[in-house]
Amino acid sequence: MKRFQIDWLPEALDGLADIWLKFPDRQAVNDVANLLEEQLEQDPLGWGTELSEGLMTIEMAPIRLIFTVDEATQVVEVLRAIAWREPKSR
Repeated sequence: MKRFQIDWLPEALDGLADIWLKFPDRQAVNDVANLLEEQLEQDPLGWGTELSEGLMTIEMAPIRLIFTVDEATQVVEVLRAIAWREPKSR
């Protein structure tokens, strides 16, 4: 299985750095970022959720990534990284 190449826009890297700086458990941020990137490399369409045509999201606290997928070139472009937390259950 061919793996997807992950390209991070500067804005996405800035967002990830901001999350890392503000989150008390920086190792957890590193671990989640690595896991999300691994999932995007393996199967971005399977792991991600479509937001709108061509725009996808993947999330695991404390990170939400917004990305696009070019299946023809096997490239995932990460557009934004946003601080995210799981919704509280009722």
